[in-house]
Amino acid sequence: MDFVPHQHFFQERELLARHVPFESLTPRRKTALQTPHSRRPGADILLHGSLFLLAAFMFLEIQTLHASGTNQTPELHTLLTNAIERVGKSARIDAWLFTRVRAIDELNRNGKVESTREETHFIRHRNSKAFERLQLKNGKPLSATEEKREAKKEHEFLAGKPPPEKPRDRKVEFTEDLLQRFDFVLAGPEIVNSRPAWRINFRPKSSSASFANLTQEVLGKLEGSLWIDGTDYQLSRISLNLQSSVKVLAGIIGVLESLTLNHERHRAEPGVWLPDKTDLRIVGRKLFSPVRLHIRENGKGYHKLLTIPAPSPTE
Repeated sequence: MDFVPHQHFFQERELLARHVPFESLTPRRKTALQTPHSRRPGADILLHGSLFLLAAFMFLEIQTLHASGTNQTPELHTLLTNAIERVGKSARIDAWLFTRVRAIDELNRNGKVESTREETHFIRHRNSKAFERLQLKNGKPLSATEEKREAKKEHEFLAGKPPPEKPRDRKVEFTEDLLQRFDFVLAGPEIVNSRPAWRINFRPKSSSASFANLTQEVLGKLEGSLWIDGTDYQLSRISLNLQSSVKVLAGIIGVLESLTLNHERHRAEPGVWLPDKTDLRIVGRKLFSPVRLHIRENGKGYHKLLTIPAPSPTE
């Protein structure tokens, strides 16, 4: 990079091109060709100055491209569509196992804990569907009957037997139809668990005044925010709360007065996201008894199998 061609360089190239024997040269020309190449005054300054300008230009170009790539705001519809397409679509999640600890606090009217029960579940996946096997209750092993029941459920799951269907009015799926019930606003970029993400605020549409069932009525009164990962387009965090109370059978059976939920997921590997922690608070009434619950879930012991289990026979 520091070499500056001297005039003797061009003379030597010319002699070689003309096949002039070295012995036929005059002593002065022989000495000149054998002398180390000298530099023109200011050649180093000119060369290094040019390289500096070139490097500076390339640096600015790279920084501009990098900035435009990270700051470019995606379309809201694109973010939501990509997130929907990636829900439960990674077969690699079948290789991941972990443990989830769920603690359920029952609170009094002052918000103080009256009782706590804890459950520990072993979580595994097959055909991208999750299965929870109860392992501990309040830190203690299951009874023989409970262990047998859990073993049977896991055997049926691995054999491909579908789990009992939830009533249609209790199903909640992250689909395009569900999104149609809300208005969304792209709030901007944020950092979630050291990863860039896009925050999207949502609230129910005003047209959602009539509901077919209780689940739809609860969904129709939820507002909050969700965060979509900027690389994988996976849901990394969601935070929501109930706008107003929901009555069950005109309040005769019960009332859901308030609900707040915060849920986070982490990236286990590219394209694979696993539940991390959940915090759910519920206040209401069931018949004549008040209900105040604080439910906390935390994942731990995440590890990956060396090989992905084969799909179930029925799939």
